Amino acid sequence: MRLPQAQVAVLEAATDRTDRPIADITTDTDLKPETATRAAFELAEEGLIELTEETVEDISLTDEGRTYLDAGLPEIRLYEAAVAAGGESVQMGEVLGRAELDGEAVDIALANFARKGYGEVESGNVRSDPDADPDSDEELTALAALDADESVADEDVLDQLASRGLIER
Repeated sequence: MRLPQAQVAVLEAATDRTDRPIADITTDTDLKPETATRAAFELAEEGLIELTEETVEDISLTDEGRTYLDAGLPEIRLYEAAVAAGGESVQMGEVLGRAELDGEAVDIALANFARKGYGEVESGNVRSDPDADPDSDEELTALAALDADESVADEDVLDQLASRGLIER
């Protein structure tokens, strides 16, 4: 069987090592990426090489995500303010003032405060859970990791951050 030059180049580069990214093959062969990719698919159709696909997802913090990373998630700020105010059962207005929350951030803080088990809001009073550990907040940890260009494997946390508008995928 006689192969076109591009396929021969890709075949030689591909047999050098297993699971080589197409970018490495294009560098080694001096082929354009589209030429090397086409040749690789043609070789795979003939059963001469095996292709694997890898999906790379680019995730970045939104402006709101960056703000929350710097200032703290509203629910954590609410929790810390409730603890600082005594934690038992504190007037919501006092806690919100201490947390420096207003506008939409209040609704976000209240919704996530209960969802994450930081405490309860009842009859205008905020009660913090003394066993809660905001230092291990998965969403805040994920924001910090993404900001440091580290990967986050927990898809549920990424989905939650995306639904909150804190990251873009």
